Amino acid sequence: MPWGNKAMRMVARSDAQKALPDLVAKARREPIGLTDEDGNLVGLLAGFDEDSVDDILVRTPGFQAMIEQSRASLEREGPVSAEDLLAELRAKLAGEQKKGRGKR
Repeated sequence: MPWGNKAMRMVARSDAQKALPDLVAKARREPIGLTDEDGNLVGLLAGFDEDSVDDILVRTPGFQAMIEQSRASLEREGPVSAEDLLAELRAKLAGEQKKGRGKR
């Protein structure tokens, strides 16, 4: 084991979801135990490297479903141009700024 005799760090699952990239990086150096709200161990992050993370994502059913949904959307609607995306984001930002001014 790359972590030797170090004690396992414990993190609540709800907190882990908020800080997953940081936890994956730390799991390269030490095992991270994931606990439920009652403190019961429900998962473990350990020994990840860049290739491991990619492999895990590819095999995760939720990730696969997201990819399939994206592919289906591209087949139905085609890709969105960068110009269209930028225009949509600018319009959204302008709307949010307008709402912010109205609250004063």
